[in-house]
Amino acid sequence: MAAITGEQREMNRMVDEYRRRRDLLVEGLNRIVGVHCHLPEGAFYAFADFSPFLAGNSVSLAERLLDTGVAVVPGAVFGSDGFLRISFCHPLKKIEQGLARIAQTLSSWRLD
Repeated sequence: MAAITGEQREMNRMVDEYRRRRDLLVEGLNRIVGVHCHLPEGAFYAFADFSPFLAGNSVSLAERLLDTGVAVVPGAVFGSDGFLRISFCHPLKKIEQGLARIAQTLSSWRLD
């Protein structure tokens, strides 16, 4: 009851922080030519369309990104091959680094 009726300052601070993280990730993904990401409304991850790069093989790209230190979940496990699920639970600096690694990986991506 105290969590619902009590002081909400800390909760509001965290909501604002996650909104900043979400916006940074989604805007950064949408700046990468060929990637499209809708703004999630109620989760701690984005589900982005990478299909122009994949020919339906999100697992291969997820593995390649993991080699660069970026962990994502391939959309294939959700029945949406061509998409990647990317968490924004990390600090802003880490999200920026991840976006840079994703952009770098896609710039050299070749279908196998």
